[in-house]
Amino acid sequence: NKKYSQSEIDSIIDEPTLKQGAQMPENISLDELKAMGIFDNISNAEDHLKTRQDSKNRLNNLGLILPTIEKYDLKIKVRQEGEMRYKYIKKYSNGKISLVSLSIDNKILYTIIPSIREQQLRKELKKAEK
Repeated sequence: NKKYSQSEIDSIIDEPTLKQGAQMPENISLDELKAMGIFDNISNAEDHLKTRQDSKNRLNNLGLILPTIEKYDLKIKVRQEGEMRYKYIKKYSNGKISLVSLSIDNKILYTIIPSIREQQLRKELKKAEK
């Protein structure tokens, strides 16, 4: 289980794709996300998001999920709570970097963080496996 070195993390943070930023997508409602039938656990994910300190922000940014997964700038693998997860990271034109955490098979939505700080991103990269 090889990890990223500090210089590799610095290089990723300075990567031009994370500096440009894509256009912000339209937002979608939780009902619209459920209707898509993409995730097997959408009710559990909803319960999880509602427990977060910034739950309103997360629930108001569900439109970031699909573009972040489909057109990610960075995809990392992290072992969390005993299982491997993919974390998709994308920068948007408003300067915000979103993170979406999914199961390896992309069927379980663990969380969305609409705007992570560089410090949080570095922390995720330190935990990531190559």
